[in-house]
Amino acid sequence: MGKRILISLFGFSLLITGVSGFLVLNKLASQDGPFIIHFDSSGVVDIIAGANKVSSIFASAGFMILINSLLAYILYKKEFETLTYIFLGSSLFISILAFLASNLIISLN
Repeated sequence: MGKRILISLFGFSLLITGVSGFLVLNKLASQDGPFIIHFDSSGVVDIIAGANKVSSIFASAGFMILINSLLAYILYKKEFETLTYIFLGSSLFISILAFLASNLIISLN
């Protein structure tokens, strides 16, 4: 039962990150120029980035998920099941943050 939960945590995190990356690249592929990433407290554009910087957000999230999953696998083999759940739960949290970032970038542009 525990192994199914771990696999589903890993699968959901990869699925959410993949969907969010696909949404951003699909929506922003037709637009030219820099993209608005962040506004400061006074409402002025703070961070502007190109398409390569936007895609690097999701590449970083995917890399963190893969590293966390590798560490979770190693800890699972050494029978540290609680730490395995923590690492895969944090992977799911990272993928949810990437999904929120993708929705923010799409709505700003």
